[in-house]
Amino acid sequence: MMTDQSNSTTLAEPAVFTTTAETRFPCLCCGGELSSGDFPALQQIVCPLCESPLIIPGNFAHFRVYALVRLGRMGRVYWATNQKDNREICLKVINQDQLEPYSVEHILHEHEQAVQLSHPNITRYYSTGIVDGHPYVELERQSQDSMQDLIDEDPTLSEIWVSKTALAICQALSSARSKDLVHGDIRPANIRHDKNGGTRLNNFGLGMLADASRPALWGNPQFFSPEKLMKNETSPLSDQYSLGVTLWYAMTKKLPYGDIAPEDAIARIQSGTPIPDIRSTNPRIHPELADVITKMTQFDPAKRFSRYMQIIPRLQISIHMQENIKKGYTSKPRPVQINPSA
Repeated sequence: MMTDQSNSTTLAEPAVFTTTAETRFPCLCCGGELSSGDFPALQQIVCPLCESPLIIPGNFAHFRVYALVRLGRMGRVYWATNQKDNREICLKVINQDQLEPYSVEHILHEHEQAVQLSHPNITRYYSTGIVDGHPYVELERQSQDSMQDLIDEDPTLSEIWVSKTALAICQALSSARSKDLVHGDIRPANIRHDKNGGTRLNNFGLGMLADASRPALWGNPQFFSPEKLMKNETSPLSDQYSLGVTLWYAMTKKLPYGDIAPEDAIARIQSGTPIPDIRSTNPRIHPELADVITKMTQFDPAKRFSRYMQIIPRLQISIHMQENIKKGYTSKPRPVQINPSA
């Protein structure tokens, strides 16, 4: 869900975004021309001609920035246009103060790794850079709604929908693994859905910097794998665990260890307490999906699926069986071809 900034005034530091007197822009309601240099960048004003609300565009290198759409722990995301090719994008300006002890160069290197990813279920990264000491990432326009938003808003999410989301993310992570990349911060807030039913995995790059010792910054540690939490080890198997917890949460509307303080959750994990069987909280879950989630969230990484291409056919079977149940009949699922090297 987009951050509501309707009552804000100036939303960005003058050192980050600038305006120039010669830059003119139209009111979207009446078409009248205004000079952006008369106002601070990204300030909400009222059109003097028709009294409609407006947000003043700002300049950031070769980007034209129109509005703040999301405030995150690691920075701000804006609607913008790359004026070199007139491409509509999202511009993420990273908050350096939150990234210690990492250097700007290290942060940008992690994002540059994400630029090489091209998959329909991964948010596309176009470029990275620094403007006046502020690191930024240029990425494709994103959906407004995250999986976390949808879980919060809809207490009855379809099991088929959750399974298809899991399938899309597994396909994305399998593609990333083929390039020796892992995400590092799989959780509902980093999975986005568009109005056409598409699913995107967001925040490649920053996820690799996620540190479970700072839950106030990175979110609930229950989404971290035990090995990441205790040894700061990130791998495809730890991503798999985090996705399994995400599915556990989506199918129960509860966190596995309950609504407890982050430090208590960390203590549970460090003591070796495994995640409860999801059927103890949601006994109506389809057995095939329950089995997949249980194996994905095994405390011991060696007991999880060894590769995503072992999970994908299981999810496809689960979806097929759930759809047949919904239609009122059952049939054997079609066999799925598995690439053993994936």
